[in-house]
Amino acid sequence: MELNESESFEILSATASAYWKKERRRLEGNPELIARILKELDGQFRTVCDVGSFWFDERDPLAVAHISDTLGYRLGPTAPRYGYER
Repeated sequence: MELNESESFEILSATASAYWKKERRRLEGNPELIARILKELDGQFRTVCDVGSFWFDERDPLAVAHISDTLGYRLGPTAPRYGYER
């Protein structure tokens, strides 16, 4: 499994926050927010139009950023940029 690289970044909902941590390649923070994101990450290699192909895994920052954005969460400035502008 080849995973993408990124700096650590913040994920914000209206009421909570979580972080994707580069050092551990995992999410930390609000358990409910993390659970919503993890529910969408099934571990499969997927191609997303305008974004590219990557593993839908917590360890891949592109997958976490894409799912978080899709769910309507704001991403911090160090989140990976992918395919289209947010």
